[in-house]
Amino acid sequence: MFEVLVGGGSSSDDGVSPAFGHPMRSEFGFDEDWVNLNQGSFGAVPLKILDKLHSFEQLAEQRVEIWFNFIEGYHGYLLQSRAAIAIYVSANESDIVMVENGSGGMNSVLRSQIFSPGDRILVLDSAYPMVKKILDYLTEVEGIEVLVVPPFTYPLNSTTQIVDAVRSFIEANIASPIKFAIFSHVEAAPSTVLPVTELVAMAHSYGITVAVDGSQAMGNIDINITAIDPDYYVATAYKWFFAPKGTGFLYARNSLQTKSNPMPPIISEYVNAFPDRFSYTGTRDYCPFSTMVDVFTWRDYVGGDKAIKDYNINLAWAAAEFLSSTWGTVISGPPEVASAMADVKFPEDDWELANWVHDTLLSRYNKVMYIYQLPDGTIWTRISASIYLELSDFETLSYQVNNLIAEYRASSVH
Repeated sequence: MFEVLVGGGSSSDDGVSPAFGHPMRSEFGFDEDWVNLNQGSFGAVPLKILDKLHSFEQLAEQRVEIWFNFIEGYHGYLLQSRAAIAIYVSANESDIVMVENGSGGMNSVLRSQIFSPGDRILVLDSAYPMVKKILDYLTEVEGIEVLVVPPFTYPLNSTTQIVDAVRSFIEANIASPIKFAIFSHVEAAPSTVLPVTELVAMAHSYGITVAVDGSQAMGNIDINITAIDPDYYVATAYKWFFAPKGTGFLYARNSLQTKSNPMPPIISEYVNAFPDRFSYTGTRDYCPFSTMVDVFTWRDYVGGDKAIKDYNINLAWAAAEFLSSTWGTVISGPPEVASAMADVKFPEDDWELANWVHDTLLSRYNKVMYIYQLPDGTIWTRISASIYLELSDFETLSYQVNNLIAEYRASSVH
């Protein structure tokens, strides 16, 4: 088997990792003038991990039969990856399988359930759009009923506001049983950190099965599946954990694992063991799954999990405070709802203007500002802080946005 990537060897040759901030850019393959302010969408893969990924691809081609069919191939690396993830999220290895992304994991969970017409599923209005699309499909095909908790009003005061709103909604709709609920650990837009431990416990008290969408959580905030106690938990490793694209995991409570199958339903051999049903789903690229131990090692090399998360969270909050101050707006809530992402109200609630600013930032300054509009018409910016960024990047963004708004307003083109 391949040697695990060990700490040492950065862009300099002294074996010492670059410092957080702009020096850390040397660990990544960004274009020289590219400013990645949107890691929450697609992640960022270190060059060392890309090298490891390519070495797995080469090994797969060198001994393809062994790679696909023997423990010396990807099956061995998959076992290592699952074991490392299980320790990291405080779960049993036998309850963890690898999936490509949150979409795949949530499809596996929801489309493996046995629903009857009229079964009711609860979801927040702010759920990730992909989750809502799956529920649209199940509504059409299975005849389920979707109960949507109304959108929250931002800025939030505390997470208690969220718990109270969900409890009130359940109480108002509990005359008929609610079978299933879906909560995000960290929402996508706004990027609110939900109090999932409290939400899961509450749902369980009403006899509701719960899936947690942790697509934005791994490497961003702490995950303790034992403490959260969900029935299902899905996460990606490529957004905030610096793993290759197409890497994530699915947790299923042991008693529910017979209901969990890969989606699309490609099962080479139907067996009772939960991990085996996901370990081989046809001839495809299993190399991203194989890199996870190396990703853990790279995170240790650059400073460790806690240092990474602390830097990102502190930078995101400092950036949010600066942006809200210079734009004369507000942050979406208190620090407890923020993570490596934070949300700041855009200076003006003009969607055409906001899109023009977004597009011009990309074309003129090579940076992406994630913008979205809430149901109440307000426009917000989601910022993503990471170890290769500094506060100055967000200070520059603030001034550029203000200048572009002035330019737009002075133009007669629109």
